Amino acid sequence: MGFLTTPGIGHLDWALHVAGLRHQAVAHNLSNLSTPGYKRLEVAFDGVLSSAARDLLPVATTHPGHLQPGGAGSLPQASLQPVTSSSARPDGNNVDLEYELATLSENTLHHQALLRQLNQRLAALRLAVTEGRK
Repeated sequence: MGFLTTPGIGHLDWALHVAGLRHQAVAHNLSNLSTPGYKRLEVAFDGVLSSAARDLLPVATTHPGHLQPGGAGSLPQASLQPVTSSSARPDGNNVDLEYELATLSENTLHHQALLRQLNQRLAALRLAVTEGRK
């Protein structure tokens, strides 16, 4: 098991990746605020429902060939996808400045909280490695 694949740090790494994707989507949306026909981007999760169901439902493996819960690929994949919903603007653009700024603010706070958690976990590991000595 690698350092960044331990359950706590690996999940934080994934969450930071998703926060980065969300920030990238907002940046694209804000930079294309006045582009006619532009459709805003959002982070889409492939397999979120199946992942959540796998985590909530008990899994019985009765054969050695069965997949094990929590194995490789247990975290849903995130990607940027355009939102093709209709637009209230006559030029076909569906970016709302206030919504994007609120999303950017929320995502920034979320990213900072994730970094704080990661720093705390790394400090605990550092303490364990040095046995409390400085």
